Amino acid sequence: MSRLACWCKPHQTALHVNPIGPTYAHIASAWFDRRIIQLSRRDPHRRCVGDSASGVGVTMADELRAGMTRDEAHELLRAHNKDSFHIGHAETVEQTMRYFARELDPGNEEFWGIVGLLHDLDWEEHADDPSMHTVHAASLIETAGGTAALIRAVQSHASDYNDDLPRPELRMEKILFATEELTGLIGAVALMRPSRSVMDLPVKSLRKKFKDKRFAAGVSRDVIREGAEMLGWDLDELFARTIDAMRSFAPDRDTFASPETSGS
Repeated sequence: MSRLACWCKPHQTALHVNPIGPTYAHIASAWFDRRIIQLSRRDPHRRCVGDSASGVGVTMADELRAGMTRDEAHELLRAHNKDSFHIGHAETVEQTMRYFARELDPGNEEFWGIVGLLHDLDWEEHADDPSMHTVHAASLIETAGGTAALIRAVQSHASDYNDDLPRPELRMEKILFATEELTGLIGAVALMRPSRSVMDLPVKSLRKKFKDKRFAAGVSRDVIREGAEMLGWDLDELFARTIDAMRSFAPDRDTFASPETSGS
């Protein structure tokens, strides 16, 4: 293969570097460049779909049902995505979401993971129309048996494209919004390091590349900042926690390293 390959074991995802071809930073930047359109500022007080008049929505204590198993969600993902990069990104976000769920909402880990897996379900087939991102996915998920809660969670991360979509309300939705693009930036930064690994990536290195708008230019810094604000975290906390999340599903084989550096 002449490009970076994304691959994973079942239920365990990380990025594997093909030493031949363009760097992850270039590929990630090009991919995100296709995704990013100019952000419009939205009314921060607008209620999300499903809010009650009192402003109280679903709480983290509620059991969230996806309406499908992880295997069924993965089959749905593969039915509409053929590019290994897109599949690898989805699986990376899935595992990142599972990490945060184990800390913040362990009873709903499966739901968090499926949301991460399907968050970009329709992107490959409809990349030419970002404003409809996740709108097409809604019918695909519903037809496959997915619940309204699953559709809402998936759509909430794309509300920066389309003001008619629900804004993130649950902490799970805010985590997805804040980390989805950040995982790509972290992967790009890690692969610029001598170890080509996330395992020894310090926050200061990520912060430096975050400030460099030329690096992985397609990654929206505005979305990441807004996600951190939603969560009530400063950027360094978001960076540190997301790096830890990505380390959690890579340490057995240090998958950000090339075969030469990993000794495999």
